[in-house]
Amino acid sequence: MTARHKQRVGFLSRIDYLSQGFRKGLLEAAAKVFKYEQVDFIVIAGGLVSMRDFRKRNKKLVDELIEKNKSKRVAQAGKKSEEREHVLTRQEILEDTHKALVEDIAKELADLIPVFKNDQGKALKIYLVISSVPAYDGAIGYEIAVRLHELRTDIRFWDETSGRFPIKGTNQDFWVVLPEKAPWRSKYFSTAPDRLVEDKEIQSDKGLPSLWVADCGAVSVYRPAGELSRPRVTPPGLHKLQEVTKFENQIGVMIVEFNGDSNSQPRVTIYSFKDLTSKERSHFPIPEKATERQREILRVVQNRPVTIGMLEDALPFGRDTIEKEIKAYEESGLQPAITQDRVGGKGKYDIESRWLQRKLRFGLPSLEGLKEDSVLAFGCLHAGYRKTQYDFFANRVPQLILENDIKCLVGAGDFIAGLKHNLHLRGEVYAGFNYNIQEELAADLVASVILKVFRARLEKKISSLGKKPTPQAIERLVRDALLLFYYIEGNHDKWVLDLGMEPLSIFILHLKRELENGIYGELAKYKLTFGNVQEVVSAHIIYGRESTLPSGITLSMRHPEMGRMTTSSGRAQQTLADTNGKVLIFANFHVGIQVLQWEEEKGQRLALQAGTLVSGTDFEDGKNKTVDTGVVVAKIYSHEGRIFKTSVFFDNAPEDGLTELPDGSSIKGELLKSLSI
Repeated sequence: MTARHKQRVGFLSRIDYLSQGFRKGLLEAAAKVFKYEQVDFIVIAGGLVSMRDFRKRNKKLVDELIEKNKSKRVAQAGKKSEEREHVLTRQEILEDTHKALVEDIAKELADLIPVFKNDQGKALKIYLVISSVPAYDGAIGYEIAVRLHELRTDIRFWDETSGRFPIKGTNQDFWVVLPEKAPWRSKYFSTAPDRLVEDKEIQSDKGLPSLWVADCGAVSVYRPAGELSRPRVTPPGLHKLQEVTKFENQIGVMIVEFNGDSNSQPRVTIYSFKDLTSKERSHFPIPEKATERQREILRVVQNRPVTIGMLEDALPFGRDTIEKEIKAYEESGLQPAITQDRVGGKGKYDIESRWLQRKLRFGLPSLEGLKEDSVLAFGCLHAGYRKTQYDFFANRVPQLILENDIKCLVGAGDFIAGLKHNLHLRGEVYAGFNYNIQEELAADLVASVILKVFRARLEKKISSLGKKPTPQAIERLVRDALLLFYYIEGNHDKWVLDLGMEPLSIFILHLKRELENGIYGELAKYKLTFGNVQEVVSAHIIYGRESTLPSGITLSMRHPEMGRMTTSSGRAQQTLADTNGKVLIFANFHVGIQVLQWEEEKGQRLALQAGTLVSGTDFEDGKNKTVDTGVVVAKIYSHEGRIFKTSVFFDNAPEDGLTELPDGSSIKGELLKSLSI
């Protein structure tokens, strides 16, 4: 039996060297993050270089050499044949320029890519997988990767387009698959990576990996196993995005943690650097040796490229003085340099692009000082169904909460199965489980999770109270040990509206009563008295579609009353567009997904689509629908009110763990047996 062995893999994608968006500063930021996260090795998944920009640079050099050769050819024409020097042909120029340029670029990259080190100072291996598509690495990607492999002992060229990596000390592996065809535009993030994986699964005769790492489209999507045979992730890009080739949105790095358990889903951590690049000009320094007027000019240029007229409007001195100060600044050699764009008569002054690409450094927020919100989210508990994972919810969920130090439990609707569509007559709901019993059962299940966590945390911290604790100390202890519970109703919960009842009204009354009684009982074990239990319980139960997590990050919750889409990220993106929360938790589709989307006003946004706690229904079975049965665990880290880091994993319930209760036939059999029939 293979011993469990955790491994963390750092992923970079779309460095896009040669493009205007390349930033060495982003690579330096990645190095700091990977060291902090203690990754074991690094994979660059596509986009090492920009083939488009290679062509531009190559064409410029070729055109210059051809022009020089014209004058050489004219000069040689008047000489005798034996005196003539060889003048390169166009083909020779093309070949020599290509070869020299590949060598130059490989050497430049060898210098620009930092040596990534762990916290012991040991250099980490960097593995390259490149995409042959002209929109990314193209044909020259292979040549540059091979030469880079020769120049740097820590860099290894692994494969082109598709590369499979084993995880040391485990029986797990992951498979990087990159585009072989030109990318296509799509409004949905998941379209391209899903298609890549599906094509590879059909084409390959190899066994499936533990994880698919798909595409280099600069998006962040995580789909768990369940509906899928294997989980899938996509890495963000690591350059300042210049254009939309497909649907590019994400800038940052990804860390995937494998824990050595072949049945477990990996933990996927994403750091978002897009807030850094969106305000990158605020990161460059104003030279101390610059004159006061030069500093004022730099502060204006720092915001955006400007014409001389715009500078004159923004500054208290005239055009002649401005031009004189800029010229003196250029002659001084101070950095960052100011350049003037004279192409097309624009004449705008700006910071030199080469300096931005190679010298700009980004100030990361303190990685240890980020505010943390921790969530375990579930949806579609469907209490009353015979196929609900009661044991998983009552026992595994509190275990996950305690192991991961979770503070918030989130239920995104459909707490009950309901009775519509004759579910009780069809045998999908336990006989005799009416709406009251179903809501009470749902409340009992949620209360059991909250109280198990409360009991464990109370026991752990009780010793800190001392012999004569004050009421305030007891209250702090109770508040700290008690989970925050966020919830909304779902469409199954709302079926009682047809009967003139409020959805989940019995659920919430029963839940509060169970929690209050449970807390009083736990405190009594330690001979503690506390009179505010009812108030504390009410404060820890939060209902509503819009609320706030403990850090202040806004939370939207939804239960859209519609079916799932074939496009896996579709409902998440649609629901993000319809909500304002920086975190969105929603359910109803019985499949899970994580989608990240960056927006200028809100910054990074996290959408968590929770699966279900039911191992399939007759309705879904009849439509050939597979479900994701389990919960999602997430930690959200923010800085100054904007999300900087997310860490997410899904935990699935085993289908063989269903709680079996007697059905109608079994009860009839017992009755006949008691009657000796």
